[in-house]
Amino acid sequence: MSKDYRNYLPGQAHHVYCKAVNGYVIFYSSRDCIYFLTLYYHLARRYGIVTRAVSIMPNHVHSNQQALSEESFMNFNRDLTRDFAREYNKEHRRKGRLFLKPFGFAPKTVGKKIRDNISYIVNNPVAGKLSGTIDGYRWNLMAYRNSNHPFSEKIVLRKASMGLRRSLALLQYFYDNGIPLDYNRLRFLFKGLGSKETAQLTDRIISMHNFLDYDAVAEYYQGDIENAVVSISLNSGSEHDIPEDYEDYSKYKMMLQKTKASGIDLKQCNFETMPADHLARLAEIFSSAGIPIKQIRKFLHLKMEDRGGK
Repeated sequence: MSKDYRNYLPGQAHHVYCKAVNGYVIFYSSRDCIYFLTLYYHLARRYGIVTRAVSIMPNHVHSNQQALSEESFMNFNRDLTRDFAREYNKEHRRKGRLFLKPFGFAPKTVGKKIRDNISYIVNNPVAGKLSGTIDGYRWNLMAYRNSNHPFSEKIVLRKASMGLRRSLALLQYFYDNGIPLDYNRLRFLFKGLGSKETAQLTDRIISMHNFLDYDAVAEYYQGDIENAVVSISLNSGSEHDIPEDYEDYSKYKMMLQKTKASGIDLKQCNFETMPADHLARLAEIFSSAGIPIKQIRKFLHLKMEDRGGK
């Protein structure tokens, strides 16, 4: 992680890496991801940030950003992590720092390095075993380049419920007025919707707040975004400037499923204040499934000393 900002190069693309403290999982539910994306969208418009790649992973976020000035770059990333952490802590009833500071970043100044970085970021969920393809992962936004509903059925208003129609109208109001969708707004938007309409509304929200600049990506792939997708799919890219430990992130997906099966609502759950016996029960369930203790610790927000240093 960069300890100062001397590496920033004005007008150049930068790989930005925001990692949770202690490697803790942050993004447990789709609402965590949606709030982050909508906040990113509105702040990027304010500060003039061009984004060529993004991936929201369970305990960190990668993005390829370009800003016109050091001030806009620093202010954007400061506001993004600060505002998200404030609302996240309020929702999950926790205190303290959420992301490591300062955030990590490294400039990418030539075409090959930019292409490698785009591929690295977009392929992060594939390399981490969260998806078999780059289009199969909702939170890198690649599937939204040609469709505003890649993970749901198309919305047909005359067939939509009154609840969905109400939510769509309110969504448009928030969007038109530059209001990010924090947890309270998301609760209201999704209230009373079934699984089908929940998926439809999720896709509509993401497509409206899609900040990925596909044209800026295409510039590095003969001007064609589909050429870019093919190339990215065949090349996992590389990153030598910002160190990152490899993890099998499918283990976190497994823990999410087992936690839900235990009757725990992850939308507002706070493992940091959960009773010790509940944590021990979950840890035992995870361990019996063959999940490494290091990843169990990150999922449950346990420091090493909480496990006797083991």
